[in-house]
Amino acid sequence: MPSLIVDEHGVSIGKTSKRLVVKKRGEVVGEYPVLDVEDVVVLSRGVAITSDALELCSEHGVLVHFTDYRHQPYAVLYAPGLHGTVKTRREQFAALGDRRGVQAVKGFLVGKLDNQVNTLKYFLRGVEDARLHREVELAIAEIGRHRQRLIELDGACLEEVRPDLLNAEALAAQAYWRGVAALLRDRVAFPGRQVWDPTDPVNLMLNYGYGLLGSVVMGGILRAGLDPYGGFLHTDRSGRESLRFDLMEEFRPLVDRVIVALLRRGLKPRLVEEEGRISLERETRRLLKERLLERFDQRELYNGQRHRLKTIIQLQARALASFLRDGKPYRPFRGKW
Repeated sequence: MPSLIVDEHGVSIGKTSKRLVVKKRGEVVGEYPVLDVEDVVVLSRGVAITSDALELCSEHGVLVHFTDYRHQPYAVLYAPGLHGTVKTRREQFAALGDRRGVQAVKGFLVGKLDNQVNTLKYFLRGVEDARLHREVELAIAEIGRHRQRLIELDGACLEEVRPDLLNAEALAAQAYWRGVAALLRDRVAFPGRQVWDPTDPVNLMLNYGYGLLGSVVMGGILRAGLDPYGGFLHTDRSGRESLRFDLMEEFRPLVDRVIVALLRRGLKPRLVEEEGRISLERETRRLLKERLLERFDQRELYNGQRHRLKTIIQLQARALASFLRDGKPYRPFRGKW
Protein backbone atom coordinates (compact mmCIF):
# COMPACT_ATOMS: atom_id res chain seq x y z
CA MET A 1 0.00 0.00 0.00
CA PRO A 2 1.89 3.10 -1.19
CA SER A 3 -0.12 5.53 1.00
CA LEU A 4 -1.40 5.05 4.53
CA ILE A 5 -4.32 7.47 4.86
CA VAL A 6 -5.90 8.35 8.19
CA ASP A 7 -9.08 10.43 8.02
CA GLU A 8 -10.89 9.60 11.26
CA HIS A 9 -10.83 11.33 14.64
CA GLY A 10 -9.44 9.27 17.52
CA VAL A 11 -6.96 7.18 15.53
CA SER A 12 -3.37 6.69 16.69
CA ILE A 13 -0.28 5.58 14.77
CA GLY A 14 2.55 3.79 16.56
CA LYS A 15 5.21 1.26 15.67
CA THR A 16 6.12 -2.33 16.43
CA SER A 17 9.47 -3.44 15.06
CA LYS A 18 9.46 -2.32 11.39
CA ARG A 19 5.68 -1.95 11.15
CA LEU A 20 3.37 1.03 11.52
CA VAL A 21 0.48 0.11 13.80
CA VAL A 22 -2.85 1.92 13.51
CA LYS A 23 -5.23 1.81 16.46
CA LYS A 24 -8.70 3.17 17.12
CA ARG A 25 -9.93 3.41 20.69
CA GLY A 26 -7.02 1.21 21.75
CA GLU A 27 -7.78 -1.62 19.32
CA VAL A 28 -5.44 -2.47 16.45
CA VAL A 29 -7.15 -1.88 13.10
CA GLY A 30 -4.12 -2.33 10.85
CA GLU A 31 -0.40 -3.10 10.74
CA TYR A 32 1.71 -2.05 7.76
CA PRO A 33 5.36 -2.92 7.02
CA VAL A 34 7.16 0.40 6.66
CA LEU A 35 8.91 -0.86 3.52
CA ASP A 36 5.49 -1.09 1.83
CA VAL A 37 4.49 2.50 2.68
CA GLU A 38 5.55 5.56 0.66
CA ASP A 39 3.56 8.23 2.50
CA VAL A 40 1.41 8.69 5.58
CA VAL A 41 -1.40 11.21 5.03
CA VAL A 42 -3.33 12.57 8.01
CA LEU A 43 -6.59 14.15 6.84
CA SER A 44 -8.33 14.60 10.19
CA ARG A 45 -7.97 16.36 13.50
CA GLY A 46 -7.60 14.32 16.67
CA VAL A 47 -5.02 11.90 15.25
CA ALA A 48 -2.01 10.92 17.39
CA ILE A 49 1.32 9.67 16.05
CA THR A 50 4.18 8.58 18.30
CA SER A 51 7.74 9.85 18.04
CA ASP A 52 8.86 6.25 17.48
CA ALA A 53 6.57 6.00 14.45
CA LEU A 54 7.86 9.33 13.13
CA GLU A 55 11.45 8.16 13.56
CA LEU A 56 10.70 4.92 11.69
CA CYS A 57 9.14 6.88 8.82
CA SER A 58 12.09 9.26 8.67
CA GLU A 59 14.61 6.41 8.59
CA HIS A 60 12.86 4.82 5.60
CA GLY A 61 12.09 7.94 3.58
CA VAL A 62 8.35 7.84 4.32
CA LEU A 63 6.82 11.32 4.18
CA VAL A 64 4.16 12.22 6.75
CA HIS A 65 1.63 14.83 5.58
CA PHE A 66 -0.82 16.74 7.78
CA THR A 67 -3.80 18.66 6.36
CA ASP A 68 -6.49 20.85 7.92
CA TYR A 69 -10.25 20.42 7.65
CA ARG A 70 -10.16 22.03 4.20
CA HIS A 71 -7.59 19.38 3.19
CA GLN A 72 -4.99 22.10 2.80
CA PRO A 73 -1.49 21.09 4.05
CA TYR A 74 -0.15 22.65 7.21
CA ALA A 75 2.89 20.42 7.85
CA VAL A 76 4.99 17.67 6.30
CA LEU A 77 7.71 15.60 7.94
CA TYR A 78 10.58 14.30 5.86
CA ALA A 79 14.22 13.29 6.31
CA PRO A 80 16.93 15.94 5.67
CA GLY A 81 18.44 13.73 2.96
CA LEU A 82 15.51 14.51 0.65
CA HIS A 83 16.74 18.08 0.13
CA GLY A 84 18.69 16.98 -2.97
CA THR A 85 21.43 18.96 -4.69
CA VAL A 86 21.90 22.66 -4.01
CA LYS A 87 22.22 23.35 -7.74
CA THR A 88 18.65 22.25 -8.39
CA ARG A 89 17.26 24.75 -5.90
CA ARG A 90 19.51 27.57 -7.04
CA GLU A 91 18.36 27.09 -10.62
CA GLN A 92 14.75 26.87 -9.46
CA PHE A 93 14.96 30.30 -7.84
CA ALA A 94 16.91 31.79 -10.75
CA ALA A 95 14.30 30.57 -13.25
CA LEU A 96 11.71 32.93 -11.79
CA GLY A 97 13.59 35.79 -13.45
CA ASP A 98 14.07 34.32 -16.93
CA ARG A 99 12.16 32.51 -19.69
CA ARG A 100 12.33 29.17 -17.88
CA GLY A 101 9.66 30.40 -15.49
CA VAL A 102 7.39 31.28 -18.42
CA GLN A 103 7.96 27.92 -20.08
CA ALA A 104 7.31 26.00 -16.86
CA VAL A 105 3.99 27.75 -16.21
CA LYS A 106 2.88 27.29 -19.82
CA GLY A 107 3.65 23.59 -19.43
CA PHE A 108 1.62 23.28 -16.23
CA LEU A 109 -1.37 25.13 -17.68
CA VAL A 110 -1.41 23.60 -21.16
CA GLY A 111 -1.26 20.18 -19.50
CA LYS A 112 -4.14 21.13 -17.23
CA LEU A 113 -6.31 22.36 -20.11
CA ASP A 114 -5.53 19.28 -22.20
CA ASN A 115 -6.55 17.01 -19.33
CA GLN A 116 -9.69 19.07 -18.72
CA VAL A 117 -10.65 18.58 -22.36
CA ASN A 118 -9.89 14.86 -22.13
CA THR A 119 -12.06 14.56 -19.02
CA LEU A 120 -15.02 16.20 -20.76
CA LYS A 121 -14.49 14.10 -23.90
CA TYR A 122 -14.39 10.95 -21.79
CA PHE A 123 -17.87 11.59 -20.39
CA LEU A 124 -19.19 12.93 -23.67
CA ARG A 125 -18.91 9.43 -25.15
CA GLY A 126 -21.80 8.26 -23.00
CA VAL A 127 -24.06 11.29 -23.54
CA GLU A 128 -27.12 10.73 -25.74
CA ASP A 129 -29.02 13.91 -24.92
CA ALA A 130 -28.39 16.32 -27.82
CA ARG A 131 -28.68 19.48 -25.71
CA LEU A 132 -26.24 18.22 -23.10
CA HIS A 133 -23.88 17.01 -25.83
CA ARG A 134 -23.88 20.49 -27.35
CA GLU A 135 -23.24 22.19 -23.99
CA VAL A 136 -20.19 20.05 -23.32
CA GLU A 137 -18.91 20.48 -26.88
CA LEU A 138 -19.11 24.27 -26.49
CA ALA A 139 -17.12 24.05 -23.24
CA ILE A 140 -14.46 21.95 -24.97
CA ALA A 141 -14.22 24.43 -27.85
CA GLU A 142 -13.86 27.37 -25.47
CA ILE A 143 -11.09 25.64 -23.52
CA GLY A 144 -9.34 25.02 -26.84
CA ARG A 145 -9.38 28.74 -27.65
CA HIS A 146 -7.83 29.65 -24.32
CA ARG A 147 -5.25 26.88 -24.76
CA GLN A 148 -4.16 28.46 -28.04
CA ARG A 149 -3.87 31.82 -26.31
CA LEU A 150 -1.63 30.25 -23.65
CA ILE A 151 0.65 28.77 -26.29
CA GLU A 152 1.02 32.14 -28.01
CA LEU A 153 1.94 34.02 -24.83
CA ASP A 154 5.65 34.60 -24.24
CA GLY A 155 7.95 36.90 -22.33
CA ALA A 156 11.49 37.37 -21.08
CA CYS A 157 10.38 36.60 -17.54
CA LEU A 158 7.26 35.46 -15.74
CA GLU A 159 6.36 38.85 -14.29
CA GLU A 160 5.77 40.16 -17.83
CA VAL A 161 3.07 37.62 -18.66
CA ARG A 162 1.76 36.14 -15.40
CA PRO A 163 -1.49 38.20 -15.43
CA ASP A 164 -2.24 37.08 -19.01
CA LEU A 165 -1.45 33.45 -18.18
CA LEU A 166 -3.70 33.54 -15.13
CA ASN A 167 -6.49 35.19 -17.11
CA ALA A 168 -6.41 32.55 -19.84
CA GLU A 169 -6.42 29.76 -17.24
CA ALA A 170 -9.29 31.34 -15.31
CA LEU A 171 -11.47 31.73 -18.41
CA ALA A 172 -10.76 28.13 -19.41
CA ALA A 173 -11.68 27.02 -15.88
CA GLN A 174 -15.04 28.77 -16.13
CA ALA A 175 -15.82 26.87 -19.32
CA TYR A 176 -14.61 23.59 -17.84
CA TRP A 177 -16.72 23.81 -14.69
CA ARG A 178 -19.76 24.76 -16.79
CA GLY A 179 -19.20 21.53 -18.69
CA VAL A 180 -18.85 19.55 -15.46
CA ALA A 181 -21.99 21.16 -14.03
CA ALA A 182 -23.91 20.19 -17.17
CA LEU A 183 -22.74 16.57 -16.85
CA LEU A 184 -23.90 16.48 -13.21
CA ARG A 185 -27.13 18.42 -13.66
CA ASP A 186 -29.47 15.43 -13.27
CA ARG A 187 -27.35 13.78 -10.56
CA VAL A 188 -26.43 16.31 -7.89
CA ALA A 189 -26.55 20.06 -7.28
CA PHE A 190 -23.24 21.71 -8.18
CA PRO A 191 -23.00 25.50 -7.73
CA GLY A 192 -19.66 25.73 -9.51
CA ARG A 193 -16.16 25.44 -8.12
CA GLN A 194 -15.85 26.77 -4.56
CA VAL A 195 -12.55 26.28 -2.75
CA TRP A 196 -13.15 27.77 0.68
CA ASP A 197 -15.65 26.27 3.11
CA PRO A 198 -18.01 24.66 0.59
CA THR A 199 -21.22 23.06 1.82
CA ASP A 200 -22.15 21.07 -1.29
CA PRO A 201 -20.99 17.46 -1.82
CA VAL A 202 -19.20 18.01 -5.15
CA ASN A 203 -16.84 20.69 -3.87
CA LEU A 204 -16.25 18.77 -0.66
CA MET A 205 -15.30 15.71 -2.71
CA LEU A 206 -13.03 17.80 -4.93
CA ASN A 207 -11.24 19.29 -1.92
CA TYR A 208 -10.77 15.82 -0.42
CA GLY A 209 -9.39 14.49 -3.70
CA TYR A 210 -7.04 17.43 -4.19
CA GLY A 211 -5.80 16.91 -0.63
CA LEU A 212 -4.70 13.38 -1.52
CA LEU A 213 -3.25 14.53 -4.84
CA GLY A 214 -1.31 17.26 -3.06
CA SER A 215 0.42 14.76 -0.80
CA VAL A 216 1.55 12.72 -3.81
CA VAL A 217 2.81 15.83 -5.60
CA MET A 218 4.59 17.04 -2.47
CA GLY A 219 6.41 13.72 -2.21
CA GLY A 220 7.52 13.99 -5.82
CA ILE A 221 8.79 17.55 -5.34
CA LEU A 222 10.84 16.70 -2.27
CA ARG A 223 12.28 13.53 -3.78
CA ALA A 224 13.30 15.51 -6.89
CA GLY A 225 15.30 17.94 -4.73
CA LEU A 226 13.03 20.93 -5.45
CA ASP A 227 11.88 23.55 -2.96
CA PRO A 228 8.10 23.24 -2.47
CA TYR A 229 7.86 26.93 -1.51
CA GLY A 230 9.48 28.27 -4.69
CA GLY A 231 6.58 28.39 -7.13
CA PHE A 232 6.10 30.07 -10.49
CA LEU A 233 2.39 30.38 -11.25
CA HIS A 234 1.43 30.63 -7.58
CA THR A 235 3.30 33.54 -6.06
CA ASP A 236 5.25 33.50 -2.81
CA ARG A 237 3.29 33.64 0.41
CA SER A 238 4.56 32.77 3.86
CA GLY A 239 3.82 29.11 4.58
CA ARG A 240 2.34 28.33 1.15
CA GLU A 241 3.88 25.48 -0.81
CA SER A 242 3.55 27.32 -4.12
CA LEU A 243 5.39 24.79 -6.29
CA ARG A 244 3.16 22.04 -4.94
CA PHE A 245 0.12 23.93 -6.22
CA ASP A 246 1.89 24.59 -9.55
CA LEU A 247 2.66 20.95 -10.25
CA MET A 248 -0.79 19.83 -9.13
CA GLU A 249 -2.43 21.79 -11.95
CA GLU A 250 -1.94 19.28 -14.77
CA PHE A 251 -3.15 16.40 -12.55
CA ARG A 252 -6.28 17.96 -11.04
CA PRO A 253 -8.58 16.86 -13.92
CA LEU A 254 -7.60 13.24 -13.24
CA VAL A 255 -9.06 13.60 -9.75
CA ASP A 256 -12.13 15.33 -11.22
CA ARG A 257 -12.77 12.34 -13.48
CA VAL A 258 -12.93 9.95 -10.53
CA ILE A 259 -15.47 12.15 -8.75
CA VAL A 260 -17.65 12.87 -11.78
CA ALA A 261 -17.66 9.16 -12.65
CA LEU A 262 -18.85 8.21 -9.16
CA LEU A 263 -21.64 10.79 -9.27
CA ARG A 264 -22.77 9.92 -12.79
CA ARG A 265 -22.93 6.25 -11.79
CA GLY A 266 -25.39 7.08 -9.04
CA LEU A 267 -23.38 7.79 -5.90
CA LYS A 268 -25.45 9.80 -3.43
CA PRO A 269 -22.85 11.47 -1.23
CA ARG A 270 -23.90 12.02 2.36
CA LEU A 271 -22.84 14.97 4.47
CA VAL A 272 -22.51 15.44 8.22
CA GLU A 273 -21.92 18.43 10.47
CA GLU A 274 -18.78 18.18 12.59
CA GLU A 275 -17.60 20.94 14.91
CA GLY A 276 -19.83 23.44 13.13
CA ARG A 277 -18.58 22.52 9.65
CA ILE A 278 -20.13 20.49 6.86
CA SER A 279 -18.03 17.51 5.77
CA LEU A 280 -18.34 14.22 3.93
CA GLU A 281 -19.88 11.36 5.86
CA ARG A 282 -17.53 8.48 6.75
CA GLU A 283 -18.81 5.96 4.18
CA THR A 284 -18.70 8.54 1.39
CA ARG A 285 -15.11 9.37 2.36
CA ARG A 286 -14.18 5.69 2.43
CA LEU A 287 -15.54 5.04 -1.05
CA LEU A 288 -13.95 8.17 -2.49
CA LYS A 289 -10.60 7.32 -0.89
CA GLU A 290 -10.69 3.80 -2.34
CA ARG A 291 -11.44 5.04 -5.85
CA LEU A 292 -8.75 7.72 -5.72
CA LEU A 293 -6.10 5.29 -4.49
CA GLU A 294 -7.10 2.88 -7.24
CA ARG A 295 -6.64 5.70 -9.75
CA PHE A 296 -3.21 6.58 -8.40
CA ASP A 297 -2.25 2.91 -8.82
CA GLN A 298 -3.53 2.60 -12.40
CA ARG A 299 -0.87 2.38 -15.09
CA GLU A 300 -0.64 4.74 -18.03
CA LEU A 301 1.78 5.15 -20.89
CA TYR A 302 4.59 7.57 -20.06
CA ASN A 303 7.65 8.02 -22.28
CA GLY A 304 7.07 4.66 -23.93
CA GLN A 305 6.57 2.67 -20.72
CA ARG A 306 3.61 1.95 -18.48
CA HIS A 307 3.84 3.39 -14.98
CA ARG A 308 1.48 3.88 -12.05
CA LEU A 309 0.00 7.37 -12.03
CA LYS A 310 1.65 7.99 -8.66
CA THR A 311 5.02 7.14 -10.21
CA ILE A 312 4.29 9.41 -13.18
CA ILE A 313 3.71 12.33 -10.81
CA GLN A 314 7.12 11.72 -9.25
CA LEU A 315 8.72 11.41 -12.69
CA GLN A 316 7.15 14.74 -13.70
CA ALA A 317 8.70 16.39 -10.66
CA ARG A 318 12.08 15.00 -11.70
CA ALA A 319 11.48 16.20 -15.25
CA LEU A 320 10.82 19.69 -13.90
CA ALA A 321 14.06 19.54 -11.90
CA SER A 322 15.97 18.45 -15.03
CA PHE A 323 14.42 21.29 -17.02
CA LEU A 324 15.42 23.89 -14.45
CA ARG A 325 18.87 22.44 -13.81
CA ASP A 326 19.94 21.12 -17.22
CA GLY A 327 17.57 22.68 -19.75
CA LYS A 328 15.87 19.41 -20.76
CA PRO A 329 12.38 20.18 -22.16
CA TYR A 330 9.48 19.94 -19.70
CA ARG A 331 6.49 18.21 -21.29
CA PRO A 332 3.25 18.10 -19.31
CA PHE A 333 1.55 14.79 -18.68
CA ARG A 334 -1.58 14.17 -20.72
CA GLY A 335 -3.84 11.39 -19.48
CA LYS A 336 -5.70 9.08 -21.80
CA TRP A 337 -9.39 9.54 -22.48
